[in-house]
Amino acid sequence: MLSNAPNIIQTPYVVLPVPRDLIPSQTPSEEPTPGCAQESAAEEKKTHILWVGCSDSSVTETDCLDVGRDEMFVHRNLGHLLSNGDLSSRSAVEWSVELLKVEHIVVCGHYDCSLIAQHENEAAHGWYRDVAKLHHLDDAHLSSRDIELDERDRHRRHEEVYVLAEVEWLKKQESVANAIKERGVKIHAFVYDREIEGCVQLVKDEKVGNASESGSCGSEVKGVSRVEDAATVEVGNGKL
Repeated sequence: MLSNAPNIIQTPYVVLPVPRDLIPSQTPSEEPTPGCAQESAAEEKKTHILWVGCSDSSVTETDCLDVGRDEMFVHRNLGHLLSNGDLSSRSAVEWSVELLKVEHIVVCGHYDCSLIAQHENEAAHGWYRDVAKLHHLDDAHLSSRDIELDERDRHRRHEEVYVLAEVEWLKKQESVANAIKERGVKIHAFVYDREIEGCVQLVKDEKVGNASESGSCGSEVKGVSRVEDAATVEVGNGKL
């Protein structure tokens, strides 16, 4: 994760609502036509999404899409962390990409994650070490730009950068890179927001550099665009 941290921290991105049909369901909605050959249950209902989320049971982020639970393979751990060498996470990715042949991978964090707020807690036993370092780098970056955020907005910013870093790490893994190249697998960066009881998506925006300055989480942070609702769009200016 850390090898690409400076690029991640400086990458402009937009924060957008997640449409419920962003990833279409593959569950048949109509009865089969009489006389047509019946497809097997496995053919009718395919697991086509790998969803990587946090172990926090209070987060119901998988409900943000109109997709059946049997269409997702869900992997959870402490802080939805993939890049720390955890065998369980690597196995989940390999299983989903190589055997299930998923078409989408969602890495979903959530705002107000206690691990973000207490990332230096030794109770994590090194699990979150690289993420803590990423946060320190991001704090240093914001400080170098004379950007001040309150605790709430700082934690939200850290969560977004962290999710983006995990997505970029995932894209570089051999099996995933091959699946993107050969099958067009799509990787999505989501963050669940309890305030709206839904997810937002983080999308790189190469056009940010040509737009006017705006705020992130209510503060002046360049390079971030936010869409608070369907009628309100705020666009950042340049790289963070």
